Amino acid sequence: MRQGDLERAVARATGEAVSTIRRMGFQRVEPFDRNRVAFRASRRRNTVQQNRQSERQSDSGRGDDAQISA
Repeated sequence: MRQGDLERAVARATGEAVSTIRRMGFQRVEPFDRNRVAFRASRRRNTVQQNRQSERQSDSGRGDDAQISA
């Protein structure tokens, strides 16, 4: 649906002029997709877990070197 189609449909439904609807700034909004939000959250969580694991591995690697040289 194009912007003009939306404005005309809202104008017909409300009885207002298309210019009034255009001035009010009606816009089409995509429906909320819970799956997309859940996917982003799980991907972010996985990235944080991977970062923590790599930090632990690099920290444990430093500790081993320190023990060998001491």
